[in-house]
Amino acid sequence: MFSYLVGADPVNRTLFRLSVQAVAGRRRGLVLLVIPLALLVLALVVRGLTDGDTGLDATVGLGLSLALPLVALLASTAVLGPEVDDGSIVYLLSKPVSRYVIGVSKYAAAWLATMLLGALPLAGVGLVLDPSEPRRALALGIGVRWPARCTRRSSSGWPR
Repeated sequence: MFSYLVGADPVNRTLFRLSVQAVAGRRRGLVLLVIPLALLVLALVVRGLTDGDTGLDATVGLGLSLALPLVALLASTAVLGPEVDDGSIVYLLSKPVSRYVIGVSKYAAAWLATMLLGALPLAGVGLVLDPSEPRRALALGIGVRWPARCTRRSSSGWPR
């Protein structure tokens, strides 16, 4: 079924490089930088004004429910947008590169942008708001939200 993929590299480096340039260029690149910076500034303000897990829950909830999906949406449209806008998508699809490789290359560029500008700032927010829990910040960076009951520690130091 996928015999044409055997031995082939699923990511075309040229398409990947052009897709990353499309994400980083134009106004989309600036918006993609503003969203995580605004989230980090919000975390600093919340840390100064609140104490405990209230600020962490609110800021991380905002980051996971608004900032991360918005960054993913902007990154994915930035990857496909330039080809559709200038009409070169037809030229790209007519080249002797499989559509699978084109899709995987574009997906890899959008995923990289989402991880760097969406998930990494969430880990930074976790470190800013609760520097005593680097594991929690790591979990936020990879998209795993710790339940509130796991953040309280027993006398032995292990989560209850």
